[in-house]
Amino acid sequence: MEEKYTKKKKYVRAHKKVKALKNFYIHLCIFLIVNIINILLVLIILKDRNENFWIWMASTVLVTWSIVLIIEGWSIFGSHLLFKKSWEDRKIEEFMKEEEQIWE
Repeated sequence: MEEKYTKKKKYVRAHKKVKALKNFYIHLCIFLIVNIINILLVLIILKDRNENFWIWMASTVLVTWSIVLIIEGWSIFGSHLLFKKSWEDRKIEEFMKEEEQIWE
């Protein structure tokens, strides 16, 4: 009975992680699309005019949304975003094998 409970608990946690990851990737795609359009509008349409308000507004949206996206990514991936423990272990093994080959 307890094993079934822990499997269900693991499944629920894994399901939540997958859902959060999926939402993050959707959020990232929307961010990219909106901000590419935003930047193109500023560069193409407003480049000849001196409309500082729209440039300021586009910059504010880009910076604020970037900060929110970074925080969301940090909460999902954690502090080991690039170099996880498993990566470190694989690299250590790889270097140890290279050392063995050198001395053989």
